[in-house]
Amino acid sequence: MTVHMDDDEIRDTFVLSGYALTPSHFRSLVGSLCFPNPPSGHRSPRRHYMDYVIAYDSWRRKLQPEIISKVPELICLYRDSSNKPIRYYFFTRFVPFKDEEQLNPTGIHDHLWHPTEKDEQRLRAFKRLIESRGGTFDIKKLEFGCIKRVMYMSMRKWKEIFNHNV
Repeated sequence: MTVHMDDDEIRDTFVLSGYALTPSHFRSLVGSLCFPNPPSGHRSPRRHYMDYVIAYDSWRRKLQPEIISKVPELICLYRDSSNKPIRYYFFTRFVPFKDEEQLNPTGIHDHLWHPTEKDEQRLRAFKRLIESRGGTFDIKKLEFGCIKRVMYMSMRKWKEIFNHNV
């Protein structure tokens, strides 16, 4: 259900489709982009998982404005609120949540659970960007799927995406 937070922002529930990484693969990706290798004979400092989340977000925000919109935002997936993330999720598309059947990978909405050509194009472009910035990204280690998520967005963005007269 769409909830108007104020004149400029709304909250709604969506089904997001995209790629997930395990924590170790996410650390490897962000480490290759944001943390220089230590000098020979030295160990990398031990970092908290949020250091990697913050580093990725900071790296993303420093890109040129025309590139930022093409670089996925990060969602941390938790088993429960007391644990570290079990997956890091980059969504490539989303649709409004209608019913629980959308979350069934073998049901009538199974297309939400499989990458489209456009998803794969976005992934390849993201990999090229990471590699052009000196990072490494093994896309064979990704899992594709979908999640249900409450998201906040501006009215301008909502209308742009859904062409609504809200």
